[in-house]
Amino acid sequence: MNDIALQLTLPQDTFRALQDRAEAHHLTVPQFLVEIAKDYLEREARLAAGRAMLRALPRRAPTNNAPRDLAAKHDDYLTRTT
Repeated sequence: MNDIALQLTLPQDTFRALQDRAEAHHLTVPQFLVEIAKDYLEREARLAAGRAMLRALPRRAPTNNAPRDLAAKHDDYLTRTT
């Protein structure tokens, strides 16, 4: 794998907050930032896949031809012989 080195300049309070959270996960700040970035990218990919599935759905549901009293009289319709 070809890794790319980055240099970040963070405000001190931001770095301290990251450091505290990284230590809680037994990671260094750089390791923690890599994990955060991976998690973010995976979440965005899942969201994009979900959005694509929603866009692929038909725009309108088919019209319902059921009788208007179907809920109230469902037993009558189920036991009716044709």
